[in-house]
Amino acid sequence: MKKLLLLAITFMVFSTGCATMARWKAADNETTNFSPTNAKDVLVYSTDEIDRPYLIIGPVVAAADAGEDAEIVVNMLKDEAAKLGADAIVKLELNPTMGYWQSAIQAKGIAVKFEEGNKR
Repeated sequence: MKKLLLLAITFMVFSTGCATMARWKAADNETTNFSPTNAKDVLVYSTDEIDRPYLIIGPVVAAADAGEDAEIVVNMLKDEAAKLGADAIVKLELNPTMGYWQSAIQAKGIAVKFEEGNKR
């Protein structure tokens, strides 16, 4: 029985990956207290030149043992941006790094809120 329990614990430790996330609001913008948004609706751009004016909320960062699947870490990044009330992430950067058990991917970007008036 003890061997079975030890085997189950070992399996659980090796089958779980590591993930880290961070978010913070920019100190230079007093209007960054927004209600959370839906992460599925957060748009992601690799540039900061998009077709809508926006306010910068602050940087968001996520990293995970994702192998080669960047979608996992981008979804984590969207979750963090949504908690800040972001409509989008601009200046997305994806960087391969070493994870705890396998290759990891770090994603970072700037969470933004679209200004009223929609498009430029």
